[in-house]
Amino acid sequence: MERNKGLWQGGLLYGSLNAGFFILAFITLWLLGRTPLSETNNLDFLLAPAVGFIMLRVFKEQWNGGNLHFWQGMTLAFFYAMVMATLGSFFVFAFAEWISPESLASHIELLVEEVENKKVELVEQFDEATYQEVLRKTKETTPGTLFLDAFLRKGFVALMATSFIAIFMRKTEAR
Repeated sequence: MERNKGLWQGGLLYGSLNAGFFILAFITLWLLGRTPLSETNNLDFLLAPAVGFIMLRVFKEQWNGGNLHFWQGMTLAFFYAMVMATLGSFFVFAFAEWISPESLASHIELLVEEVENKKVELVEQFDEATYQEVLRKTKETTPGTLFLDAFLRKGFVALMATSFIAIFMRKTEAR
């Protein structure tokens, strides 16, 4: 058995698997006539920990002789988060730019409506100028903006969730 086999391979495999699940859910929502750009944001909080746990478990039990050092868990978490975030975000970009640009317009309408519904709260908490700036930037949302938002959200959620799980799963050989 080769030690540390699978650190980057595990991240690549399970990050791709997670992105595949996300894309499947995204397309399913789209085919059902829903607004997947708005409705898939919380999916990361379910998929990232579940697939990350399975990845760490497989690495620990099948590839590393029942041991998982914290640094190994963090390395796996990093590769997993970057692959999942990159693939998922690129799909969101491609969808909004080429596959269904009208979905981007619907998504922006929903965001603008949400900001307008919170006008009183935003003006009270900040001021009218800040509200107008938020509204302006919301209306200027582009596929590139969605890519960056999805990448940061997916990457952060996956990295934090998997790192947290790695802390509890770590087990090292006796010294």
